[in-house]
Amino acid sequence: MNWWSGMFTGLIESIGTVERLEDAPAGRRIRVRADVSRDLQMGESIAVSGVCLTVVATDAVAFAADVSPETLRVTTLGTLSVGSRVNLERSLRADARLGGHFVLGHVDAPTRVTGFEPQGDSWWLELELPGALAAWVVQKGSIAVD
Repeated sequence: MNWWSGMFTGLIESIGTVERLEDAPAGRRIRVRADVSRDLQMGESIAVSGVCLTVVATDAVAFAADVSPETLRVTTLGTLSVGSRVNLERSLRADARLGGHFVLGHVDAPTRVTGFEPQGDSWWLELELPGALAAWVVQKGSIAVD
């Protein structure tokens, strides 16, 4: 394999469109139409709106991945509908230039943006931190936001 399973840079590579959602006892299968589909292989990791998923089917125009009930519960993937647009990033290749940060794609909780304002050439972003995660978040640490 030419990728590190579940390792990402956090830089969006492509935008896909949810083509189909199928509920199943083990969660939900999502099919996403995206230009990166032609380059994907079965078993490869892909970040879908920041969430690490495993490709279970792929063709030239779309790929499918299974989403567990826990992932549906703690991420925004449970709110997707047909036609939703999702940010995509293929997993990091061991021989590729690292243009962002190391991001695992393992989401602990969704949150709410409480502040968003321009400051010069940058933006000040405030997030509501779920209480159970407060002890694990480092001031000035990195948090991936979709």
